[in-house]
Amino acid sequence: MLDYSPALMTDMYEYTMLDACLRDGTANRKCVFEIFTRHLPLGRHYGVVAGQGRILDALENFHLDDNDLKFLADRKVVGPDTIKWLENFHFSGSIKGYREGEMFFPNSPILQVEGTFGECTLLETLLLSILNYDSAVASAASRMVSAAKDRPCMDMGGRSAMGGARSNGGGRRCRCPCCGSGRIQGHGQSAGRANVWLECHRHSRALLHAGA
Repeated sequence: MLDYSPALMTDMYEYTMLDACLRDGTANRKCVFEIFTRHLPLGRHYGVVAGQGRILDALENFHLDDNDLKFLADRKVVGPDTIKWLENFHFSGSIKGYREGEMFFPNSPILQVEGTFGECTLLETLLLSILNYDSAVASAASRMVSAAKDRPCMDMGGRSAMGGARSNGGGRRCRCPCCGSGRIQGHGQSAGRANVWLECHRHSRALLHAGA
């Protein structure tokens, strides 16, 4: 279990996009998002999926308390209507995908997220950061096991993981094949917009008026 909320462990533009789509009426549009890799590094023919356990823990704790909401409001990241929307936020969509420890290949969706545009937008950075890191560790561990053949392998990354949760998480990812984005608070702030925002506002006029 996480001892913190992951709701602000994200890019600020996820919140500015949410604010804009609530204003222009696209927040409740039903959407399906798929996570996949376009290609693998040279010489690698497969990857190993990991991170689903951390994603489930993160979703369970994905909520904003009064201090989080005050932080967003004081810095004018989002407007009052969005603050009210976030007060009782919970993900109401569905997530399905590969099981932890399974192999994946380029252009094969390892995770599919279905829900409203507004709620899925908030999860983008969280899901990508967990899957990118966890799958990279699991994939590297798998290659090491293959190279070692019958020789045993041991994970000793805990000494450089800077903390119990990270250390235990790294060990779990290494065991799959048998062997984070900075928080908004305390860092400089700047915001852009994701490609998915452009997909949701394909017409230039709508995009101009809805700018996140």
